[in-house]
Amino acid sequence: MPKSEILINIIADDREQKSEVIRTLSEMENVKLEIQRISLGDYQVDNRVIVERKTLKDFALSIIDGRLFRQMIRLTNSALTGVLILEGTANDTADLGVTREAM
Repeated sequence: MPKSEILINIIADDREQKSEVIRTLSEMENVKLEIQRISLGDYQVDNRVIVERKTLKDFALSIIDGRLFRQMIRLTNSALTGVLILEGTANDTADLGVTREAM
């Protein structure tokens, strides 16, 4: 099948609508993007992969409040392959008092 005919189906969680990722995906030629509430992760790709996207600040806060571990257990137990994407730099967490080593 030629590359131009390959269609990637992505469901994006509706809470991600402010993300530049949504805009970028919607502009991609071979991506069919659907936005709806999904119960696990932020993006579901071809009903095979579930992606959880976090900024480094949210990652650190998720560690502090225990949310990260519950989310990762749910991601691991999913029938889909789980992926965690972290975005940002160490400067994003400087005001939280969480060291890079702790993360």
